Amino acid sequence: MGIATLHPLGLSGATLQMFSHGIMTALFFAVVGVVYDRTHTRDILALNGLAKRMGATAVFFTIAGLTSLGLPGLSGFVAELLVFLGLFQTYPILGALGIIGAAITAVYILRLLAKVFFGPLEPLPQAAATHAVSAHANPADAADVDLPDTHDAHTVSAHANPAAATAVNLADTHAVAPHADPSAISAHAPTGTHAAEHAAQVEPPKPMDATRVETFAAAVLTAFVLLVGLFPFPFIRVIDAGVAEALGRFG
Repeated sequence: MGIATLHPLGLSGATLQMFSHGIMTALFFAVVGVVYDRTHTRDILALNGLAKRMGATAVFFTIAGLTSLGLPGLSGFVAELLVFLGLFQTYPILGALGIIGAAITAVYILRLLAKVFFGPLEPLPQAAATHAVSAHANPADAADVDLPDTHDAHTVSAHANPAAATAVNLADTHAVAPHADPSAISAHAPTGTHAAEHAAQVEPPKPMDATRVETFAAAVLTAFVLLVGLFPFPFIRVIDAGVAEALGRFG
Protein backbone atom coordinates (compact mmCIF):
# COMPACT_ATOMS: atom_id res chain seq x y z
CA MET A 1 0.00 0.00 0.00
CA GLY A 2 2.89 2.35 0.72
CA ILE A 3 4.27 1.96 -2.80
CA ALA A 4 0.82 2.44 -4.32
CA THR A 5 0.56 5.88 -2.73
CA LEU A 6 3.50 7.25 -4.81
CA HIS A 7 3.98 9.60 -1.87
CA PRO A 8 7.42 10.22 -0.35
CA LEU A 9 6.27 9.10 3.10
CA GLY A 10 4.52 6.01 1.77
CA LEU A 11 7.47 4.95 -0.38
CA SER A 12 9.95 5.55 2.44
CA GLY A 13 7.79 3.55 4.82
CA ALA A 14 7.40 0.70 2.34
CA THR A 15 11.17 0.52 1.78
CA LEU A 16 11.88 0.58 5.49
CA GLN A 17 9.20 -2.06 6.02
CA MET A 18 10.98 -4.38 3.58
CA PHE A 19 14.13 -4.12 5.66
CA SER A 20 12.29 -4.43 8.97
CA HIS A 21 10.18 -7.36 7.79
CA GLY A 22 13.25 -9.21 6.56
CA ILE A 23 14.95 -8.95 9.96
CA MET A 24 11.76 -9.77 11.86
CA THR A 25 11.04 -12.82 9.69
CA ALA A 26 14.60 -14.09 10.11
CA LEU A 27 14.21 -13.77 13.89
CA PHE A 28 10.87 -15.57 13.75
CA PHE A 29 12.33 -18.45 11.73
CA ALA A 30 15.32 -18.74 14.05
CA VAL A 31 13.14 -18.92 17.17
CA VAL A 32 10.55 -21.25 15.63
CA GLY A 33 13.42 -23.52 14.58
CA VAL A 34 14.61 -23.68 18.18
CA VAL A 35 11.11 -24.50 19.44
CA TYR A 36 10.60 -27.22 16.83
CA ASP A 37 14.03 -28.75 17.46
CA ARG A 38 13.31 -29.01 21.19
CA THR A 39 9.65 -30.05 21.08
CA HIS A 40 9.47 -31.77 17.68
CA THR A 41 6.09 -30.22 16.98
CA ARG A 42 4.68 -27.04 15.46
CA ASP A 43 1.16 -27.64 16.71
CA ILE A 44 0.12 -24.53 18.65
CA LEU A 45 -2.50 -26.51 20.55
CA ALA A 46 0.17 -28.89 21.86
CA LEU A 47 2.53 -26.19 23.17
CA ASN A 48 1.94 -24.46 26.49
CA GLY A 49 3.98 -22.43 28.96
CA LEU A 50 7.30 -22.67 27.09
CA ALA A 51 8.54 -19.48 28.77
CA LYS A 52 9.00 -21.48 31.98
CA ARG A 53 11.25 -23.92 30.14
CA MET A 54 12.81 -21.78 27.39
CA GLY A 55 13.22 -18.28 28.79
CA ALA A 56 15.62 -16.81 26.22
CA THR A 57 13.65 -18.27 23.34
CA ALA A 58 10.46 -16.72 24.72
CA VAL A 59 12.14 -13.29 24.94
CA PHE A 60 13.29 -13.35 21.32
CA PHE A 61 9.93 -14.63 20.06
CA THR A 62 8.17 -11.88 21.99
CA ILE A 63 10.39 -9.22 20.43
CA ALA A 64 9.71 -10.60 16.96
CA GLY A 65 5.96 -10.68 17.63
CA LEU A 66 5.87 -7.14 19.00
CA THR A 67 7.85 -5.97 15.97
CA SER A 68 5.27 -7.59 13.72
CA LEU A 69 2.37 -5.83 15.41
CA GLY A 70 4.16 -2.46 15.31
CA LEU A 71 5.08 -1.72 18.92
CA PRO A 72 6.73 1.72 19.35
CA GLY A 73 10.47 1.46 19.84
CA LEU A 74 10.83 -1.40 17.35
CA SER A 75 11.51 -1.24 13.62
CA GLY A 76 7.99 -2.28 12.61
CA PHE A 77 6.43 0.78 14.21
CA VAL A 78 8.51 3.32 12.27
CA ALA A 79 7.89 1.60 8.95
CA GLU A 80 4.13 1.21 9.47
CA LEU A 81 3.81 4.80 10.71
CA LEU A 82 5.34 6.18 7.52
CA VAL A 83 3.13 3.95 5.38
CA PHE A 84 -0.03 5.05 7.19
CA LEU A 85 0.94 8.74 6.96
CA GLY A 86 1.34 8.36 3.21
CA LEU A 87 -1.92 6.42 2.92
CA PHE A 88 -4.03 8.94 4.79
CA GLN A 89 -2.74 11.72 2.55
CA THR A 90 -3.64 9.85 -0.64
CA TYR A 91 -6.15 7.06 0.08
CA PRO A 92 -7.80 7.64 3.49
CA ILE A 93 -10.14 4.65 3.15
CA LEU A 94 -7.23 2.29 2.54
CA GLY A 95 -5.51 3.87 5.51
CA ALA A 96 -8.48 3.04 7.74
CA LEU A 97 -8.52 -0.55 6.43
CA GLY A 98 -4.81 -0.78 7.12
CA ILE A 99 -5.38 0.28 10.73
CA ILE A 100 -7.97 -2.51 11.10
CA GLY A 101 -5.50 -5.00 9.66
CA ALA A 102 -2.83 -3.89 12.11
CA ALA A 103 -5.28 -4.37 14.99
CA ILE A 104 -6.08 -7.91 13.81
CA THR A 105 -2.36 -8.64 13.64
CA ALA A 106 -1.95 -7.48 17.23
CA VAL A 107 -4.77 -9.75 18.38
CA TYR A 108 -3.45 -12.97 16.87
CA ILE A 109 0.17 -12.27 17.82
CA LEU A 110 -0.74 -11.61 21.45
CA ARG A 111 -2.98 -14.68 21.58
CA LEU A 112 -0.16 -16.79 20.14
CA LEU A 113 2.28 -15.51 22.76
CA ALA A 114 -0.21 -16.07 25.57
CA LYS A 115 -0.95 -19.63 24.46
CA VAL A 116 2.46 -20.98 23.52
CA PHE A 117 4.82 -19.18 25.90
CA PHE A 118 2.86 -17.70 28.79
CA GLY A 119 0.06 -20.21 29.22
CA PRO A 120 -0.10 -22.88 31.92
CA LEU A 121 2.79 -25.33 31.93
CA GLU A 122 1.56 -28.66 30.57
CA PRO A 123 3.38 -31.89 29.61
CA LEU A 124 4.60 -32.15 26.06
CA PRO A 125 3.08 -34.72 23.70
CA GLN A 126 4.64 -38.19 23.94
CA ALA A 127 6.40 -37.84 20.58
CA ALA A 128 7.90 -34.51 21.60
CA ALA A 129 9.10 -35.84 24.94
CA THR A 130 10.64 -38.89 23.27
CA HIS A 131 12.46 -36.70 20.76
CA ALA A 132 13.74 -34.42 23.50
CA VAL A 133 15.13 -37.42 25.39
CA SER A 134 16.84 -38.94 22.36
CA ALA A 135 18.24 -35.71 20.92
CA HIS A 136 19.28 -33.77 24.01
CA ALA A 137 19.86 -36.23 26.83
CA ASN A 138 22.98 -35.61 28.90
CA PRO A 139 25.34 -38.61 28.85
CA ALA A 140 25.68 -38.21 32.63
CA ASP A 141 21.93 -38.55 32.96
CA ALA A 142 21.91 -41.63 30.76
CA ALA A 143 23.55 -43.57 33.60
CA ASP A 144 20.40 -43.06 35.65
CA VAL A 145 18.21 -44.66 33.00
CA ASP A 146 17.44 -48.32 33.71
CA LEU A 147 18.43 -50.43 30.73
CA PRO A 148 16.93 -53.87 30.14
CA ASP A 149 19.10 -56.54 31.74
CA THR A 150 19.17 -60.28 31.28
CA HIS A 151 16.49 -60.68 33.92
CA ASP A 152 14.15 -58.48 31.88
CA ALA A 153 15.00 -60.46 28.77
CA HIS A 154 14.18 -63.67 30.60
CA THR A 155 10.90 -62.13 31.73
CA VAL A 156 10.01 -61.32 28.15
CA SER A 157 10.93 -64.79 26.99
CA ALA A 158 8.70 -66.23 29.68
CA HIS A 159 5.67 -65.00 27.80
CA ALA A 160 6.92 -66.63 24.62
CA ASN A 161 8.12 -69.99 25.98
CA PRO A 162 7.35 -70.73 29.65
CA ALA A 163 9.36 -73.94 29.64
CA ALA A 164 12.47 -72.25 28.29
CA ALA A 165 12.01 -69.40 30.77
CA THR A 166 11.88 -71.87 33.67
CA ALA A 167 15.12 -73.49 32.55
CA VAL A 168 16.84 -70.14 32.17
CA ASN A 169 15.67 -68.92 35.57
CA LEU A 170 16.98 -72.12 37.19
CA ALA A 171 20.31 -71.60 35.43
CA ASP A 172 20.47 -68.05 36.70
CA THR A 173 19.77 -69.24 40.23
CA HIS A 174 22.61 -71.77 40.13
CA ALA A 175 24.98 -69.22 38.59
CA VAL A 176 24.28 -66.55 41.19
CA ALA A 177 24.07 -68.72 44.28
CA PRO A 178 27.78 -69.67 44.60
CA HIS A 179 28.96 -66.09 44.29
CA ALA A 180 26.43 -63.95 46.09
CA ASP A 181 24.73 -63.70 49.43
CA PRO A 182 21.01 -64.49 49.02
CA SER A 183 20.12 -61.82 51.60
CA ALA A 184 22.09 -59.20 49.65
CA ILE A 185 20.41 -60.23 46.43
CA SER A 186 17.00 -59.95 47.97
CA ALA A 187 17.88 -56.58 49.50
CA HIS A 188 18.93 -55.05 46.20
CA ALA A 189 16.51 -56.76 43.88
CA PRO A 190 13.82 -54.28 42.76
CA THR A 191 10.34 -55.42 43.59
CA GLY A 192 7.35 -54.66 41.43
CA THR A 193 6.15 -51.95 43.84
CA HIS A 194 9.55 -50.24 44.03
CA ALA A 195 9.93 -50.32 40.24
CA ALA A 196 6.51 -48.74 39.82
CA GLU A 197 7.35 -46.01 42.33
CA HIS A 198 10.67 -45.32 40.56
CA ALA A 199 8.95 -45.09 37.18
CA ALA A 200 6.37 -42.71 38.61
CA GLN A 201 9.12 -40.40 39.89
CA VAL A 202 10.96 -40.24 36.56
CA GLU A 203 9.83 -37.28 34.45
CA PRO A 204 10.77 -36.54 30.85
CA PRO A 205 13.52 -33.90 30.64
CA LYS A 206 12.46 -30.35 30.03
CA PRO A 207 13.19 -28.89 26.57
CA MET A 208 16.54 -27.16 26.46
CA ASP A 209 16.68 -23.44 25.87
CA ALA A 210 18.54 -21.87 22.96
CA THR A 211 22.24 -22.66 22.76
CA ARG A 212 24.89 -19.96 22.83
CA VAL A 213 25.17 -19.96 19.04
CA GLU A 214 21.40 -19.74 18.61
CA THR A 215 21.19 -17.02 21.24
CA PHE A 216 23.96 -15.02 19.54
CA ALA A 217 22.25 -15.22 16.14
CA ALA A 218 18.91 -14.13 17.61
CA ALA A 219 20.60 -11.33 19.56
CA VAL A 220 22.20 -9.91 16.39
CA LEU A 221 18.81 -9.81 14.64
CA THR A 222 17.22 -8.26 17.74
CA ALA A 223 19.91 -5.57 17.79
CA PHE A 224 18.96 -4.50 14.26
CA VAL A 225 15.27 -4.41 15.21
CA LEU A 226 16.02 -2.15 18.17
CA LEU A 227 18.52 -0.03 16.25
CA VAL A 228 16.04 0.83 13.50
CA GLY A 229 13.23 1.33 16.01
CA LEU A 230 15.13 3.65 18.34
CA PHE A 231 17.31 5.47 15.81
CA PRO A 232 15.37 5.45 12.53
CA PHE A 233 16.47 8.79 11.06
CA PRO A 234 19.86 7.69 9.66
CA PHE A 235 18.06 4.89 7.81
CA ILE A 236 15.27 7.17 6.66
CA ARG A 237 17.70 9.72 5.26
CA VAL A 238 19.40 7.04 3.17
CA ILE A 239 16.02 5.79 1.94
CA ASP A 240 14.70 9.30 1.18
CA ALA A 241 17.53 9.94 -1.26
CA GLY A 242 16.52 6.93 -3.35
CA VAL A 243 12.81 7.69 -3.00
CA ALA A 244 13.28 11.26 -4.28
CA GLU A 245 15.17 9.99 -7.31
CA ALA A 246 12.50 7.38 -8.04
CA LEU A 247 9.66 9.90 -7.77
CA GLY A 248 11.58 12.30 -10.02
CA ARG A 249 11.45 9.73 -12.80
CA PHE A 250 7.67 9.57 -12.52
CA GLY A 251 7.51 13.35 -13.01
